[in-house]
Amino acid sequence: MSMQAALATLLGMSAGLWLMFGEGPRAGGSARWLAVLLFVAGLGWYVYVRIALWLQRRG
Repeated sequence: MSMQAALATLLGMSAGLWLMFGEGPRAGGSARWLAVLLFVAGLGWYVYVRIALWLQRRG
């Protein structure tokens, strides 16, 4: 995983967690859904990159 991809993943997941547990409960429903979306997108990107790298090493 490149440094840029790792940083983007970390920032996306961190923003999601911050909104879920920091601003989300105070701001209401839309902020909480945005937080969940950011976290899931970051996690999905991480899994996608890890699988792609694993397949590249195998082939």
